[in-house]
Amino acid sequence: MAPKESPVWDFIDKLVAGVTIGNVKARCKCCGKESTTSAGLWFSHLQKECDGNHDEELLEHAKAAADKHFATKAKKDAPTRYSAMKQTSLTKLNEAQLREQAEVGIAKWAFATGQPLRAVDDYFFREMLNKVAAAGPGRKHLGRKRLADVMIPQEKKRVRRAQKEAASLNKELYGQSLVSDGYTDANRRPLVNVLLVSPSGELFMEAIDTSGNTKSMQYVANQVKRYIDRDVDLVVMDGACSGAIALLQEEFPWLSGVVCTTHSLDLLMEDLGSMAFAAEPLDKARRLVKFVNNHHKTRALFAELSDVVLLSPSATRFGYNFIMVERLLRCEEALRKLMGSRVFQDWYKSQNAGIRNEAK
Repeated sequence: MAPKESPVWDFIDKLVAGVTIGNVKARCKCCGKESTTSAGLWFSHLQKECDGNHDEELLEHAKAAADKHFATKAKKDAPTRYSAMKQTSLTKLNEAQLREQAEVGIAKWAFATGQPLRAVDDYFFREMLNKVAAAGPGRKHLGRKRLADVMIPQEKKRVRRAQKEAASLNKELYGQSLVSDGYTDANRRPLVNVLLVSPSGELFMEAIDTSGNTKSMQYVANQVKRYIDRDVDLVVMDGACSGAIALLQEEFPWLSGVVCTTHSLDLLMEDLGSMAFAAEPLDKARRLVKFVNNHHKTRALFAELSDVVLLSPSATRFGYNFIMVERLLRCEEALRKLMGSRVFQDWYKSQNAGIRNEAK
């Protein structure tokens, strides 16, 4: 037998014929609102939002039908005998047992979902647990749809509002700075980040996708100037955009502009790293790390001798070379034991010429 059609359609006109389940485009007879949604959400509209400016008398009948619908739904959603028994059994546990049950639940969640162990030290994770505990045992599970469609958008708006308030605090006294830099994301898109900075906080404005555009100085200046007003008195960019800084200063006479000192120091270190006194030992360090990490035999032997792994070099961050070398120095004794071990020597001699040359 086909399910009975919802009584809400006595007060809502379907604009698409033939649809009996799911979302359907329709218009409220009482107020004229149009929407594509479900019968349940139309009931919510009739009960809470509808003003009946088209038909107030019909709205009275609609609200009565909505009240009846939600009363029936509340009765269906009442705790079942099983859930009531489960709740009763929890209340019989003492405080220590309840705490143990909570810890077991967290451990199950971390193991089943592969969560990193550092998550339990996260401030927001602890805050979540405290608020869930304060809500009491009657707190229902937060569904994925409500989390994605309602709660996360609300939280994004709240954080955005708080950041804006922080960045705007005392802006008349201290002013604000606009910081911009470009990078390529995981999808190979060229982006330009824009941040608003003040002594009270930072506000991420936008990641501008520049795909298909020539990043001339005028183009960069046009993208950044959309965020400049009288409160912004400084713009900071990398050295490649010094021409854009000059263009912005011409258009906004009160504006000061500087090249990012940190970025300049990074470029300086890259230049120093390309000189022979640094390039040669760094090249040897990279080759050693790659040799140990790229062969499962050497990697397994090294793992038996060291409680940490060797860190591979990064092509995009020169500073990472210092981190790589620092780890090498920490593992110097383990590396010496590895290279001098009989197992490694036998394995090395049995390999082809290519691998032996790689180790030199």
